Amino acid sequence: MNSCAYACDRVVCRQRSLDEQIIKLRAKSDFKSICVFVTFNEDKGQTDCVQAYATGLLSRFFPNSKVKKFRNKHHLSVKRAPEPSNVLWENLQHRGLDTFWRNLAANAITVGLLIGSLLIILFVQMQQSQLQVAGGNLVCLNGPQVDDPNVQEQIMWSRYSQSNQIYQAYLMCYCAPQYGNMLPSQPAFCQAYVNNERLIQIMSFVAVVTILAINQLLERILNTLAAFTKPHTISGLETRIAKFIFFAQYVNTALLVMLVNGQWSAVVNPQLQKTLGITSILQSLPGTMKDTNSDWYALVGEKVFMQTVTASFTPNIATLAKWPQAVVMQQLLKERMLTQRELDRLYEGPEYLLSKRYGSMLNIMFVILTYASSIPTLYFFGIVFFVTAYWCDKIAILRAVKKPAQYDEKLAVFCTNMMSVGTLIHLAFGSWFFGYIEADDITTLGVPSIFKQIFVEDVMSGLGTMFVTKFSKAPAFFFYISFIIYLSFEIISRSFGPALYHIVLKRIGRDAAEEIKEGNPTFFEALENMELSGLDTYNIKKNDRYRDAFTSDVADDNDEDLEDEEDADDNFG
Repeated sequence: MNSCAYACDRVVCRQRSLDEQIIKLRAKSDFKSICVFVTFNEDKGQTDCVQAYATGLLSRFFPNSKVKKFRNKHHLSVKRAPEPSNVLWENLQHRGLDTFWRNLAANAITVGLLIGSLLIILFVQMQQSQLQVAGGNLVCLNGPQVDDPNVQEQIMWSRYSQSNQIYQAYLMCYCAPQYGNMLPSQPAFCQAYVNNERLIQIMSFVAVVTILAINQLLERILNTLAAFTKPHTISGLETRIAKFIFFAQYVNTALLVMLVNGQWSAVVNPQLQKTLGITSILQSLPGTMKDTNSDWYALVGEKVFMQTVTASFTPNIATLAKWPQAVVMQQLLKERMLTQRELDRLYEGPEYLLSKRYGSMLNIMFVILTYASSIPTLYFFGIVFFVTAYWCDKIAILRAVKKPAQYDEKLAVFCTNMMSVGTLIHLAFGSWFFGYIEADDITTLGVPSIFKQIFVEDVMSGLGTMFVTKFSKAPAFFFYISFIIYLSFEIISRSFGPALYHIVLKRIGRDAAEEIKEGNPTFFEALENMELSGLDTYNIKKNDRYRDAFTSDVADDNDEDLEDEEDADDNFG
């Protein structure tokens, strides 16, 4: 009893100390204003305010500029405000250099994590490469012949005189059904071959599981890094999480498997390797694949296919599993909740993180766009992913998770812009994949030789002769030209294209700045008719996310004035 009473006294003392600190913070008046949120009655008022305070780099150095200033002295940064429920108030104090250094540190850690995952995948690949040797029929032709009476002795001698890889390759030539097919008649001698094949399959499975495990680990770490950058809105936070997750998973799933298994020292021009100083790096890679031949499909294509199949199901199953999980947790814990607040949180459900869904969506989409030219069946699993994602997300949002915040367009715009990058990647890899097939040269199809010289020989000769040979074939050339055309279109549309568009409109007699009236009601009309979705005020005390921080039971002389303050702060925060 004494120990219990002592513990209770400590809790009471701690609570009183926190109450005193809260009272002091409420009484402070020397704090600095970080930002102000203003609500306008008309859309035109918001537009005019943003234009009046539009500041650029030059206006800050010319005191006589026409841009308005606060008290005719201070430059203000005015921009369109996010929705009230979208603001992360605790992060607004992080600006300027603080945000820059945080972003720089987060990006550096992300690159370090990807390098670490590359080393892990390289280790698994090296262990796997020690169990087999590329070459197939060529190795069997140069090795011991099956009809030789001393073939078993020669194979065993290669184990000690050469390497385990050569020994396993000769065993494959002797025992495998597609080669010597001596396994049924010599099971004891071929047992080492059987064990090695099992180990190869296990290592292939381990390689896939390793990539999936690394992706899950990176997802958890990158969530923390995204929060560390202190974005000012929930949409900004979700966009950063989606970027980190997508980039890390795509690199691990699609690019590293190609980087590790490719024999890049034989593909890239030796002169270019010396110029860039990457000769030793490329030669140190354990890959043996020079092109997308049958060995590539058995080694790389199989891994990509398995990872895509897994990625098309697991994210959606995990999302759907939140529904039965929520029902079970509610039934088990509803009698154990001590306060109404805890019971409300139990039935509200977990947060619905849109960023993870966007990250998974972009990952599988980019993997499919990268390899679908060589593995067309990936399109089917893309359809499976998006169809199941629609229903799983719909069930989870309606039955299991908390109502999502009111996001702005930032995350959707980011994903829309990434579609253009995915299209360029699809055309680039399609040019390489279609260059392997036997096809006519583009000059035999009526394409002028000058086009081949300009677009293929002059451009690709610096990368290597293999590039010139592949891109001179008709299917690859048309993919390559489509890549150039689409890249040019994207550069123009994202640089001087919009300005050129407005100039053309003015030339033909149309005013590009003409406003289109949508018939939107005024703010107060929408407020009175309850036409606003989400919060109708920037008052932090009416925000569900922060309401508990302002509803403590601290005795304060100003408590009776809190309601008046809330009404006065409806339009300013």
